[in-house]
Amino acid sequence: MPSFVDNVEVALLRIPRKRGMEPTEHLLVRVRASDGASGVGACQYESRYGETAAEAALVVQKHYTPLLMKENPLNIETLMATLDAFMPEHLASKAAIDIALHDLKGKMLNVPVYELLGGRARDKVQLLAPQVSRGEPIEQAKEAARLVGEGFKALKLRVGGADVEKDIERVKEVRQAVGSSVEIRIDANEYHTPASAVGLISRLEPFDLAWVEDPIPGGDIEGFAYLRSKIRVPLEAGQLGSPFDLFRYIRMGAADCFKIKVVRGGGLLKLKKSLAIAEAANVSVVSGSGGDNDINFAAEVALNGSTRHMRHACESTGAWFIYPEEARLVREPIVVKEGYAHLPEKPGLGVELIETDFKRLAEKFPF
Repeated sequence: MPSFVDNVEVALLRIPRKRGMEPTEHLLVRVRASDGASGVGACQYESRYGETAAEAALVVQKHYTPLLMKENPLNIETLMATLDAFMPEHLASKAAIDIALHDLKGKMLNVPVYELLGGRARDKVQLLAPQVSRGEPIEQAKEAARLVGEGFKALKLRVGGADVEKDIERVKEVRQAVGSSVEIRIDANEYHTPASAVGLISRLEPFDLAWVEDPIPGGDIEGFAYLRSKIRVPLEAGQLGSPFDLFRYIRMGAADCFKIKVVRGGGLLKLKKSLAIAEAANVSVVSGSGGDNDINFAAEVALNGSTRHMRHACESTGAWFIYPEEARLVREPIVVKEGYAHLPEKPGLGVELIETDFKRLAEKFPF
């Protein structure tokens, strides 16, 4: 008799962060099969995900679990379609289930998750450097040069504010400090209107930017299309959810590049579909989040490691930069060295929780 889903466990965690940042809320999910194997998924919550961690836990326990019980955990496509049919929204909580199912399937078949997603496309995944915080241009330039000295080949600067002149000076100083071979991305944090964004971005043309992310609010697809028609610097849309969101931007010619996240996008299965759409349209895609925990980071590495179309550095920087060592969720985190994450060889996601008892985990990181 085939193995079936025998139990679904949920834990809510509140995990401290470094750099003076507030702790974040995390949903942890474990799907256990009747043969004893189990897989773990997680999501770090942001308000823009459309559900809180507490709401997500309730949805998983009350609605998703009954739909998963006694089903074959290997049939991820069918299981996720069932959850989608019941509740099209709540992509983040479904992502936690999706990740757990992929982790479980990898362990049951004794292969890493990236083998389930198409196989190893690269031995290591290039990573974006930790974001250079806003500050005085000279100090930002020194920080950028330090990161490049550590092996990072891609940087992100945050701009967007009333002081446009200082934003331009920031970019200029950083470009001069790191040279022409380092990729520089700009995140304008949805600050501008389409008209004011044209003014800023046009003045950034001399600095050879990879792209400008979200200079206007992410839901304004018409504004993105207008802005893209007026500038020569590539434009990135970074507030995407389902594959349909990406398709709408492509159909309207509204962006040159897209940022997707395993957690916000509904899981690994949906992101592979988004990637297929992007590759067919010949547009660039990057993934990852500065808030990713170790479980989500492992999922992002598996996705990037299995997809040749993802040619730019992954933005999943949270697990190894934002969370202190005592707040790491896994015993042996994925190796990050000289600007790259190395693909694990172990089955599933390749990482194991520091504590198998969810109650003890919840006590360690009280919600």
